[in-house]
Amino acid sequence: MKTLTKEEMRRHIQQMINKHGLVTSQCDRPSQAWASRELEEICIPPIKSAISYAAALHEIGHIQGRYQTSRHSLVRELAAWRWARQQALTWTPAMERTCASSLAWAARNGATH
Repeated sequence: MKTLTKEEMRRHIQQMINKHGLVTSQCDRPSQAWASRELEEICIPPIKSAISYAAALHEIGHIQGRYQTSRHSLVRELAAWRWARQQALTWTPAMERTCASSLAWAARNGATH
């Protein structure tokens, strides 16, 4: 598992944003992040850790990933996390815990995204 600096993570997210032509805004925390597939817009926190990096990749996954038009929110969540894992330059245990926690919350609450 490669260790990335904050700057490498920030640069990778910016490259993904530029590559996909996304509109971005900033939220305070990873738990506040969101994506609008229709608007090709994401709201992500500043990239300060592997967790905020994972959250940003996940939100991009809601736009670029497969199955994002499913009427089942858990399908969309699973697919966005799968996309994030595939695109990540590294995937740490903390990122995996964030993913698992997010999916557990979505399963319990029927989250719509």
